[in-house]
Amino acid sequence: MRVLFVAKTEGEWHNGIRMYWAADRLGYDVEIMSISDPIRKIKETLERFQPDWAFVTGSRVDIAIYQVCKQYAKVCVWCADCVDEARLAQWQRLTGLIDCAFTPITALPEVLREYKITDNAVWMPQFWDHTYTKPTGHAKESEVCFLRTPGDSVRQRWEDQLSKSYRTNFSGGWRTRPDITDRSLWKSFYVVRGKDAGNAYAAAKISITIPRVNKWLGKGMEISDRIFNAIGCGSLFLQYDSPHLDRLFTVGEHFDTYDGSITGLKNKIDFYLNNEHARKEIAEAGQKYCLKHHTVDVRVKQYWEHLCTLPL
Repeated sequence: MRVLFVAKTEGEWHNGIRMYWAADRLGYDVEIMSISDPIRKIKETLERFQPDWAFVTGSRVDIAIYQVCKQYAKVCVWCADCVDEARLAQWQRLTGLIDCAFTPITALPEVLREYKITDNAVWMPQFWDHTYTKPTGHAKESEVCFLRTPGDSVRQRWEDQLSKSYRTNFSGGWRTRPDITDRSLWKSFYVVRGKDAGNAYAAAKISITIPRVNKWLGKGMEISDRIFNAIGCGSLFLQYDSPHLDRLFTVGEHFDTYDGSITGLKNKIDFYLNNEHARKEIAEAGQKYCLKHHTVDVRVKQYWEHLCTLPL
């Protein structure tokens, strides 16, 4: 089976290029092209490589790319987010253009089928890229770590309160740039990635995630790759209680949960800071399990296994 990855290639942090590297490591017949390539070049690549599948990473890719890929191959889309109602239109424009969809949001496959976007939508969790988010051992130790993504006022209030009680590492997020006079560029977003993220997690006794205020399609599991990165790097991870977590890890054995309140989170943090043996035991067991079941190589194998079951 030949697969052409269609992805952002301008930076090793993009999931598409890292999944391509994993597929190449596994010996699969793959190539990659950039979504920034002109349509003419994309057609030339498709005609030369003659893939069975075009593996597109992201539902927000230019519709013209989906259209040209559909002329030459079956089309699969992988997307880590795009699940809130405001983005439903981005999925609907793909109706008739995709033959398979992989998503880590448990509610989304049903939504894609309901709106007749694709009948073949599969829940598949994200992963830990053990070659990219890999600790090198250079980070200041913290008691509590949370690597931000664009958040909201609730997350900010929690961070402020937690910082008063613990040695924290809250990195990433919106960074104000008062030196920029153009107010449309006044705030920029930055993400802690790669070995920097790996080092931050590895140096943290406990890593957490904080609930985000959002309106999701359905009530599916809202799990990012943070859980895999933190556990894979050896930190005890505390996740607010969500449906279907047992499909990923075992609570109390590989990680732990809290009730979604800041009081519940602080109680769990205090418990594990005062019970070092339990904390280390769970962190070590979680890391071993993650390395066996949730790396990017494992996940790419699962993508291939599914695609091989579908008619060409």
